[in-house]
Amino acid sequence: MSPRNLILAIVLGTVMAVGIWAAMNLQRTKAQPMTATVLNPGPEIAAFSLLDHDANAIDESVFKGQWDLVFFGFTNCPDICPITLQI
Repeated sequence: MSPRNLILAIVLGTVMAVGIWAAMNLQRTKAQPMTATVLNPGPEIAAFSLLDHDANAIDESVFKGQWDLVFFGFTNCPDICPITLQI
């Protein structure tokens, strides 16, 4: 390959790379939220007491100010086997 062809290939490759980068990044628009859902605070939780896995008492103050997920699953196999608890 002659030096002229090598320089031409490098220039064309650079131009193509810059063009692809510009097409991907310069035309990108950031999505603006058009609507929103405002959730009202739920009712106050009544006082309760539970036991954790170490038999320590837990009350409602542990859950205050955060989102929590509670999962109830089967621990034996009367009708539905507890596959979800094996994960």
